[in-house]
Amino acid sequence: MNKTIIIFRYDDYHAKRGKQDSVKDEIENEFLDIFAKEKIFLTLSAIPNYGEFLLSKDKNKIDILNNLLDKNLIEVALHGFNHHVERKDMRRAGEFKGVDFNLQFEKIKKGKKILEECLHTKIKTFIPPFNAYDKNTLKVLERLNFSCLSNSRLGPFYESKMTIIPNTCSFAELDNFALSAATNENDINFIVVMFHYFSFFDSKKKWAIKNNISNFNLKDLKNLLKKCKKHSEILTFGQVVEQYKNELKIERINNSLIKNKKLFI
Repeated sequence: MNKTIIIFRYDDYHAKRGKQDSVKDEIENEFLDIFAKEKIFLTLSAIPNYGEFLLSKDKNKIDILNNLLDKNLIEVALHGFNHHVERKDMRRAGEFKGVDFNLQFEKIKKGKKILEECLHTKIKTFIPPFNAYDKNTLKVLERLNFSCLSNSRLGPFYESKMTIIPNTCSFAELDNFALSAATNENDINFIVVMFHYFSFFDSKKKWAIKNNISNFNLKDLKNLLKKCKKHSEILTFGQVVEQYKNELKIERINNSLIKNKKLFI
């Protein structure tokens, strides 16, 4: 029997830095309101210390998260510690790839503690900044009792005790291709929609529009979510790990995303 599972993953939730984040905050508030009104689960990846702006000190942002957590509408994932690129000499670098094990451990442990203390919830999912990580990152996450990692559909995908659930498509790809393609398969299929605030045309980010990263209108989100509810089950990463861990093997992920270039697993 066919079944499609969708995870919505929003990256880069962090403390407000001033006027430069005004548009970002407006878009966040709008789509969070849409998700909440439609009662649709969302995973928010949070950065504890973005540019020295502490999320734990931003009362408004913390209140928003706690309100959604109290309503059981979101999962909060750890999105690194500060989102800095540590190894600029490396291809597809990020905050953790190629970084010493002990430094990775210190930063992830500290970031996890900050989020758990200000949100009063267990943080079990890790989303590496820039989708960049290495085998040491996995060792750190396993030691700190994370259960899931979500990275890019481009890989790499390493064997781990945790469940690896990469992103598979954008809003536009979901609307135009992925949802219909997945519903024509014969087993349980998984779609992970990754987005940022600049994924919406409303952000008016010229570089994102030029590179086709801004490819969806915020005004169309409500109808897309309604369509997804009708044709699929929408969960968080944590819920998927609890219910479908055995369906998400590394071999299946490689075959779907790398070998066959699908928009779903």
